[in-house]
Amino acid sequence: MESIQPIADLIDQHLAEMDGLVTALIFISENVEDHQHELMRHATVSLAYIVHDKIKAANRQMSRLIRAANQNAA
Repeated sequence: MESIQPIADLIDQHLAEMDGLVTALIFISENVEDHQHELMRHATVSLAYIVHDKIKAANRQMSRLIRAANQNAA
């Protein structure tokens, strides 16, 4: 029987990391100079891929959490 708390902690970690990445993206966007739009595009794409990976990882952990909860309930 798998413990639920470590899985929930991983989900919280992924969410916190996504929050940090989005905060960084907002900061970069608000502080970009007119001549730095190409750099902004690269930063945006890079951060978007990382956030996408974090969402997929959190989704996998959520599936594990649901399975563990169902096993514990049975």
